[in-house]
This record gives sequence, C-alpha cells and structure tokens, in this order.
Amino acid sequence: HYLLGEAIQEIPVWQMIAAHPPDLYTRAKHLARGVPGATIEPCQSAVGGGSLPGQVIPSFAICLSGHPAGSKALAARLRSGEPPIVSRVTDETVVLDVRTILTRDDAVVHQALRDLPG
Repeated sequence: HYLLGEAIQEIPVWQMIAAHPPDLYTRAKHLARGVPGATIEPCQSAVGGGSLPGQVIPSFAICLSGHPAGSKALAARLRSGEPPIVSRVTDETVVLDVRTILTRDDAVVHQALRDLPG
C-alpha cells in the first residue's frame, strides 16, 4: 500500500492519523446522539510510542459520566461487548477518542453506546 500510494486509504493507523478534527467532531456528535449523559469534548490523541513518542494531535471524545454503576464498570461493559470497545477512564468519566474508531465501525459503536443501561 505504501508503494502504491494507498496508505491513507488502506492502512487503519494512517486513516486515524489523517482524520480532520472537524470531521471527528461531526462523527462524535453522531455517535453520541441518543446516548443519555454523553457529551463531546476536545482531547488529544497520542500518535504512537516507539516511532513518535510524546506526539499528540487534536481530536474529539465522547464522554460518559455519572453512570449509576460507575465509570470503571461502564468501561468494562464496553470492553466485554461484541465487538469489544476500548475506552479510558479519566476523572470518573469514560472517554472514547473518536480518532481511534474507524469510520466503518461507527454504526456498531453507536449501537453499543445506545444499548448501555441508563
């Protein structure tokens, strides 16, 4: 794909790195639609450890807080779903960085978020 000039179209990490913040914001709004308590917040995505240590790029995150079972339980529920959805917990808030979600997975992620117990 590199030799053919198709890296951004065909390699997931390059799709994620190349995503534009306004597009990420639009996707975040769509993914959070109908999810009780979901907010959209700007965040920073870490590009990579070994090849680009400490480098970050702007992104947007779906934030879920105030869940009755707690943020760690909510994150665990997302991880145990099919497919697993990996988030992070920051200050008792579940954070899903939209840059790390492939566009082709948006419908599955949206449904998983809507299916969370309220």
